[in-house]
Amino acid sequence: MPPNLRSKKVLTREELLAHQQAIRAGPVNTSGLPALPTELLLEIISYFPTIRVPATSARNVEVFPGIYLQRTKVLRTLSQTCKSLRGMFLPLSWERIEPCASDRVGNNRRSSTRAGIPRLWEKVLATDLVRQLEIVTIRNPSLASYVKVVNVILTTFSSDTVVPELARCLALLPNLHTFQILGTSTPGGAALSTFQAKTYPTVRTLVLPSSALAIAKSFPHITRLYSLSTPDRMIIPKVLLEWCTDLEEFHGFEKMEYWMRIDQWLPMIYHIVDKLTKIQVMILDVSNATLTVDVIKPLARLPALHRIELITHCNRLGHQSLKVSEITDAAKDVLRRPLSPDKDPVDRVFVLRFMDGVETMAIPPDTDGTPPNARARCPCEYCRDD
Repeated sequence: MPPNLRSKKVLTREELLAHQQAIRAGPVNTSGLPALPTELLLEIISYFPTIRVPATSARNVEVFPGIYLQRTKVLRTLSQTCKSLRGMFLPLSWERIEPCASDRVGNNRRSSTRAGIPRLWEKVLATDLVRQLEIVTIRNPSLASYVKVVNVILTTFSSDTVVPELARCLALLPNLHTFQILGTSTPGGAALSTFQAKTYPTVRTLVLPSSALAIAKSFPHITRLYSLSTPDRMIIPKVLLEWCTDLEEFHGFEKMEYWMRIDQWLPMIYHIVDKLTKIQVMILDVSNATLTVDVIKPLARLPALHRIELITHCNRLGHQSLKVSEITDAAKDVLRRPLSPDKDPVDRVFVLRFMDGVETMAIPPDTDGTPPNARARCPCEYCRDD
């Protein structure tokens, strides 16, 4: 039987109200730290390290070090100092739930363990996750509205109880806009399947390992999707063409097969253009054998596209292949398309990413010309009108 990670201490409603009234009844402190301007206090807090959103640079991080616990500890301590500081720091202290770090990383982290024996930090993270979720949903539900970001590292430790509890509690956070599953391992599909019965309409940014992309179906209104590794080719059409059609940018899909035929009709790139009409950013990888100039040209029909990034895998001063030059020219031509009369002008940007640097170029739109002719809609199941 998996261990019970839920705390046994629960305040009654009367005890909770009495505690809150006692805090409000105290005198307002107008000297010392509370007398500092709000902007200065926020500036001080900003120097504490936080887990980035998106944390794609941490895709190989097994568990974060204890330094990432400092910000939350300081904020929650300050929120209990006096009435003046509580109003500012209490919402900030619960803005992020991120049981991703452990003070015991240095002593207990191992590259491998005996089969079936979890590392100590795995239990620490699982227990901390359940504890924080319990606080904002059971002990003090008024805190749930403060939570905007949830960053978690999920392991196989008690995953059959921890993951369902996470799936349940996320639905109780009304202002949640970012959800990240980090780390180098994830629970099996049986545990993650508990997300399928839930929907999280407020989430706009989703960061997942490729092994967990199936839960993207429960986040129908995300605008930014990050896969920490290349997804399986069979799930890409479902994610991009069925589940997440409000996307404005998607990362980690640079190795997709653009010419893979969907439903025996047109290739993948044409379905992307038809279904993802809100796309603003496209990231392309020149090492993808299926990336050609013919893939770039249809992007001109994306009305909101204003940024194209090309990953080159070469040095800035090195020789650029003919393929890179041709794709670069084609991408710039796409960004030069005339402005739509019914939309506000947006700066068009082309980015070349080298192994040793980045070049960014502003691309002005053409002032004379006609928009590309609209192609007839594809009649396959992905592009057929509902």
